[in-house]
Amino acid sequence: MVFALEPRTFRSHDGTRLRYYVDLEPADPARPTLVIAAGLGGGIDAWERVLELLAPRVRVVALDYRGLYGSEPGPSRDAYSIPHHAADVHALLDHEHIARPILVGWSMGVQVNLEVCRLAPSRPAAMIAIHGTFGRPLDTAFGSDAALRAAPHVFELMRRHGSWLREALARIIASPGARGTFIGLCQRLGLMDEALDPGAFARMAEGFASLDLATYADIFAALGAHDASDLLPSVRVPTLVIGGGKDRMSPAHLSERMAREIPGAELCLVERATHFGLLEHPEPIAARIHRFLDERLPLGPRATLGERVRPLPAVSVLST
Repeated sequence: MVFALEPRTFRSHDGTRLRYYVDLEPADPARPTLVIAAGLGGGIDAWERVLELLAPRVRVVALDYRGLYGSEPGPSRDAYSIPHHAADVHALLDHEHIARPILVGWSMGVQVNLEVCRLAPSRPAAMIAIHGTFGRPLDTAFGSDAALRAAPHVFELMRRHGSWLREALARIIASPGARGTFIGLCQRLGLMDEALDPGAFARMAEGFASLDLATYADIFAALGAHDASDLLPSVRVPTLVIGGGKDRMSPAHLSERMAREIPGAELCLVERATHFGLLEHPEPIAARIHRFLDERLPLGPRATLGERVRPLPAVSVLST
């Protein structure tokens, strides 16, 4: 990264020790704090290029979810609900004395941040939802109930054979040829765009291959059961919803509904982006976030990237 992120730890609301990251630029009141809630399948590495582009004008704080990457597992399988993760974010805000965060979430992080808004509705300064939905993602993935029906069997496989699966995944990721074949297959299936940065994907995948897959299955099962659709009309913070025109995991119509039901929300669809738009089209995503900050949260001098972007309406489609 152009800027540095320092890993730190703290104890959350139930005593679970969590790892989080803070950028090392000197504190500046003119730089708002973006608090990153990652996706379930990718940690902070997935944000690398987007954060490089945003870093000149924002401070970055990010959290590893309980049970993933550098954070301890929860005290029980019941401690992985989306409200538990939202309480972790809230505890981090208190620990770092962040009064008015801009909540930025990708995939699962969108649902986590909605629950943060439920927990502390007046605390966020704004919310940015990227390639995610408001609830029960397995019900809507791939335009059918196939993921919902297959999920219990996949989760049980992860719990029973997680070590073997992790070793096999690590071998695939370590081999450039096997990794390229996997990416090519995903692109042919429409799960990734041809613009995907293979190096960024490899770094994200290496982190994923280190996870305890039994814990991952428990977190994914809790995510699949979560629904915050009731919350959307009561969100009262400036909100930008970014969807992918080719996203099969969180289809664009969910982004459209979220933007329609959150009062005053803006919608941006990145035309060719799949669920991995952060790795495929980071420049237009970062540019649209710049524009949102410029227009909805005036925060001093504009960054260079923001100045290069033409004004966009509340509903926009970015061709890539």
